[in-house]
Amino acid sequence: MCFWLRLLSVAVVLCPCVAVADVLPPGHKSVNHELLFVDSDVLRESRLIAAPIAGFQGVAVIKPGERFSFSSKYGTKFYLVPNDMPMPSDFDREHFEAWPNGAPPVHEISSVPWTSSVSSVLTVLKLESTSESGPVIAVVEHTELDSSGKPADTKWSWTIVAASVVIGLALCMVARRWFWRIYSVR
Repeated sequence: MCFWLRLLSVAVVLCPCVAVADVLPPGHKSVNHELLFVDSDVLRESRLIAAPIAGFQGVAVIKPGERFSFSSKYGTKFYLVPNDMPMPSDFDREHFEAWPNGAPPVHEISSVPWTSSVSSVLTVLKLESTSESGPVIAVVEHTELDSSGKPADTKWSWTIVAASVVIGLALCMVARRWFWRIYSVR
């Protein structure tokens, strides 16, 4: 009895930790979603910095043609800072709020169904201009990639799902017929 009481107390203590953990939905697999900026005049005139709104993922100076990860969970925000301003050693959100800023124009794709051939996602962006509300960022291209880095063929995932449903229904019909034979003999 004492063992079960201890096990219950450990479960009660760990339950809140499990509730906030990153858990994939059933039948899903994790994928990496990255962003890439193409070169533009505005990006040459200013420095674009990506920083999380919450959490400790760190600050990244965005360079054209280089991929970087972002997070919808921690709320990545872009800051447009003049090139002549030195980069501080520690990121101070209040200091950077004075510069034009904004959120990415896309939401992070962190998981896909297990039947999908997608293993990573790449969204190409372009910094078009600066407005009073912040940087104007346009989506140039959005590509879902397979494990070899080529565009994923998503039609096969539906074929797998359809085949699974047909096979499942066929097995149900066979099982029904088998049970009918067994119970009708009595």
